[in-house]
Amino acid sequence: MQNLSIKFYLLKSKTNKAGEAPVYCRISIGKSINLSTDIFLNPSDWDSKKSKIKNKHPRSQAFNNAINDLEKKIYSIYDELKFKGEIISVDAIKMLLKNNSQKKESLINLYDYFIEYAEQRLNSGYSKGRIAHYKTNKRKMITFLTEKYRCADIHLEKLDFEFITRYESFLLNKYKNHVNHVDGEIKRVKAIIHCGLRLGWLKADPFKSYVGKTIPTNRQFLSEEEVRRIEVLEVSENRHLTIVKDMFLFMTYTGISYSDLANLSQENITIGNKSFIELERQKTNESSVIPLLDKAWSLIGKYKNDPIALNRGRIFPVFSNQKINKSLKVIADMAKISKPLTCHIARHSFATIALENGTPLETVSRVLGHSNIKTTQIYAKVTKSKIDKDFEGLSAIFGNNIGEGSIN
Repeated sequence: MQNLSIKFYLLKSKTNKAGEAPVYCRISIGKSINLSTDIFLNPSDWDSKKSKIKNKHPRSQAFNNAINDLEKKIYSIYDELKFKGEIISVDAIKMLLKNNSQKKESLINLYDYFIEYAEQRLNSGYSKGRIAHYKTNKRKMITFLTEKYRCADIHLEKLDFEFITRYESFLLNKYKNHVNHVDGEIKRVKAIIHCGLRLGWLKADPFKSYVGKTIPTNRQFLSEEEVRRIEVLEVSENRHLTIVKDMFLFMTYTGISYSDLANLSQENITIGNKSFIELERQKTNESSVIPLLDKAWSLIGKYKNDPIALNRGRIFPVFSNQKINKSLKVIADMAKISKPLTCHIARHSFATIALENGTPLETVSRVLGHSNIKTTQIYAKVTKSKIDKDFEGLSAIFGNNIGEGSIN
């Protein structure tokens, strides 16, 4: 790690009409940036050897104190980044100085700081999808402030338990969001606030007494028999439905998400004795290694010369998520499947069928590219077919007795 270097100097090339030049600060950590101190002096009042204002200047003490304070702030930011194990750069220090000098007390300013910080760490803890969620969350917060508080921003010290619960009710009523979706939005606000607490922008945590609300969900998935119904469904006369059907089945065979399917290219395919898909998930940036089973591999071969896919540099000629989900409703009707077919249900089906057939939870988690195995555990349901399979071993002992005898 390169050391921090701070130097104050007089930039004579920017001398104004009054004959005064600005004092600048050069921060170097390998790369250098120059920041204005907003102090202007006659060159005769600057001591270049000591990098300070000469005592003869009437405001020498105040100006020198300002220079010393700036130097202390820079070292403090550098030490804080180092202590937290975060990326240390002149740009990061400049951004933190900028935010410390602005009206840091406001909520929207804190959002801006957090999002800018996240974008600087893109692919190193924050994905494009995750950042997009925070931007959407910010827009909803501004709408909330405008409608409920008649302002576009609010002082951080005004945030309290009531503010959080009012925002929660706003999301439920304004956007008709599901309770679990609202919980996710509130958690993003909590992350923003906790960032502000770490920065020292607010003293009290408005989330101290808040407890989020979630409802256990039953994620829909297809049974193996329902997947077979789609496999044998004849739609070859309709190219659009054929592609949608094939894309749904590919997601079911691999557990890949729609966004990763849409961006799948030859670079993601590793060919050997056994072939794999290797990628970093668009949503989480987690690595995912997916074995290409025969049915999935045959679909790749089916579209290897597709002109649309080739023109895009992709494996498949993928339509938009909305178009696919709309066409999946048609396919569901044709296959007599009452469940709501979506791209997500394909991924859920893969996970559930894999776990039902004895694939270890850790393996399924790696294939799905989950950042937390608890996410994968959602799919570890004990279904009727799994119970039936697990009890096959007991049939030799108890099977012949089932239904025999009488109950008095």
